[in-house]
Amino acid sequence: MRVYGDRERVEDPRERLAAIERRLSEAAAARAGLERHAWLVALLVDAGELVQGLLDDEWAARGGDDWTSPCSRASTALLRSLARAVCVS
Repeated sequence: MRVYGDRERVEDPRERLAAIERRLSEAAAARAGLERHAWLVALLVDAGELVQGLLDDEWAARGGDDWTSPCSRASTALLRSLARAVCVS
């Protein structure tokens, strides 16, 4: 997976997703309030980086062709779910 921005790094997306899942469990266990909200915002940013890398790789593999894939649908669902959690918190 490629992650773009000021620098590029290569990571295993499965490991990145597993780390996000672990941190989500920790956030769920945190007391409601600013601490949990901060956890959720950080998770949303991290998940956004993961999704961008995954979709950039798909884009490159398809020669820049826009399309909807199982990965893009799952990625969108993940980001929406985290964004809702941030809004609720």
